[in-house]
Amino acid sequence: VLATSIADCLNARCTECPVLASMRRGRAEQATMLQALAGAYAAGCAPSWESFTAATAPVSLPAYPWQRTRHWFVPSTRPGRETSAETLRRHPLLGRRVRTAVAGTRVYERTWSPDDQGWIGDHRVFGRVALPAAAMLDAFGAAATDLLGAGVTVSELVLHRPMLLPEEGTSVAWQTIVTRRDDDGVTLSLHEAVTEDQWQLTATAVARRGDLSTPSSPDGGTTGVATSSVDVAGFYARLAELGVAFGPAFQVLADVRCSEHAANGALVLPATVADADRHALHPVLLDGALQLCSVAAGGGDGGGPPASLLLPIGADRVTWLAAPATDRCRARAVVRRAGSGESLTADLR
Repeated sequence: VLATSIADCLNARCTECPVLASMRRGRAEQATMLQALAGAYAAGCAPSWESFTAATAPVSLPAYPWQRTRHWFVPSTRPGRETSAETLRRHPLLGRRVRTAVAGTRVYERTWSPDDQGWIGDHRVFGRVALPAAAMLDAFGAAATDLLGAGVTVSELVLHRPMLLPEEGTSVAWQTIVTRRDDDGVTLSLHEAVTEDQWQLTATAVARRGDLSTPSSPDGGTTGVATSSVDVAGFYARLAELGVAFGPAFQVLADVRCSEHAANGALVLPATVADADRHALHPVLLDGALQLCSVAAGGGDGGGPPASLLLPIGADRVTWLAAPATDRCRARAVVRRAGSGESLTADLR
């Protein structure tokens, strides 16, 4: 609980010192203590190994009387300051709304702590926790909806760089900025805090209301019906070999079938992901739809992932036709090669 605060205090004093946690939520106590001991040894400490390995009996901790003294901060009543209740009602990826003097602009800031990974912690790329592209898209849709109202289409999404999240030590913050345009649309940008005063652009997009018609399929509906069954467990094992290790929260594919350049399947939100009602379509389900693109790209009899890793870098147009707040749905992916390079484009429904 205190590791993040201790690391923040050390950083404020420009002091480098390892911060080791002896307890972590959801992790085995003995394993966590052993990891902390190993970290202390690696940092140059000399533990008393005799005391550690000696056979001892458990002891009871002394009782401690509760001290009934309040230490809560008094909430500020300054105008324009968002209350904690308003922050909780807001989209979980947007965080709190930050005051700004720029007319027609809204800024939202979310602070992410390694002790509060949730479902994001199950999204790993080359061993690092990475904010999913589906989460960035979801945040953009929520920010545009907050300013324009329901029924938005996000387009021209560009992912400029990945956002890698720490697993220990300090927390990280990102800001979602939405600005009105002259054509009744908005521009959107996502920025990651890299230092106290420096922000790094991560993603951009535009959005507008209306235009909720379903676009025609790029293949004109001629792509063959996906009939070959896909081994989902083998698919996730292959992705792990390629560098993307999805934890239980992101293993959402079921009843997957494919043909050449096409795949469809069920997307089922795990019971451990409990905030589906706070998203128009949960990013985990949207990520599952992107996973189908890898299945479709594999093609052939039996389908499966391609020989090389595919990662999303943008989207031409994303429309939320409804707000189902569901924990399951079905998706269909059709892919085609973009030019003569190694990139693919996909149509998802």
